[in-house]
Amino acid sequence: MELRLGTNRQPFSGWLLDQLKQGAVQVALMTLLFGGAYAVMRAWPGAAPGIFLALVAAFAGLLYAPQPLLLRLEFRAEPLEDEALAARIRTLFERAGVPFRGVHRLRAGEKTSRGNAAVIAKVGGYEVVCTDTLLEALDPKALSFVVAHELRHVRHRDTQRGPLAFAALHYLALLAGYVLVGTPSLLRFPLFYLGAQLAFVLGRLAMNHLVRTQEYAADRFAIRLVPDLDAFERSFLVLSQQNFEDPDPPAWIEALLYDHPSIKHRYQALKRVLEEK
Repeated sequence: MELRLGTNRQPFSGWLLDQLKQGAVQVALMTLLFGGAYAVMRAWPGAAPGIFLALVAAFAGLLYAPQPLLLRLEFRAEPLEDEALAARIRTLFERAGVPFRGVHRLRAGEKTSRGNAAVIAKVGGYEVVCTDTLLEALDPKALSFVVAHELRHVRHRDTQRGPLAFAALHYLALLAGYVLVGTPSLLRFPLFYLGAQLAFVLGRLAMNHLVRTQEYAADRFAIRLVPDLDAFERSFLVLSQQNFEDPDPPAWIEALLYDHPSIKHRYQALKRVLEEK
């Protein structure tokens, strides 16, 4: 699929190695969560719900804590050489009241044509990481809007609430599997896994609504820091094109499956915000 989309820029061997590394991490984490939970159910069935809490906490920590490190393992990072752009981003941080710890350019273009940017925690503050593909495609003002959007997530602790909500969702999913299985045995493990995954999918639909609400709020925060609707349009259209996302999906698909609002609806919401001023 990556070849058909034209997003892959590395040899097959390099792509396969990346997939194997990501797959190994996913298998280890899923084994910890579901295998560990079922082992607990068999050993201490009465105490299992309480032990699930510790298991889910460990899972969430292992899933989210290493993300900045994993990002740098996947793509080489280097300080941004554009001093004017770095100063512009520093000013955004100061206006948002977030401690600034630099901007790094991720050399993603060696592997993919996809692009992205994020504000991640660093000792004493936060730093911006942005793929070279996105830096090349966006003008400074459009990139500033993307950073301003991410700063709202930092200011309002969405980056902490997200993992907590995700952990709570996994806990409820394990409880659903626990109730469905009853007396655990090795033959019943597929039933436990199926019940947990079904509960997770249903819960994720509700969680998607919460995340979409946060994204609208982050856009409103960003438009106050970068009051330019065209900058929003330029930035998020480029992101959708680079990552092959539909800017105007069918309403029912967006409502059920999207954890971010469509670009069309985000644009309309920001336009109303500016008209009200």
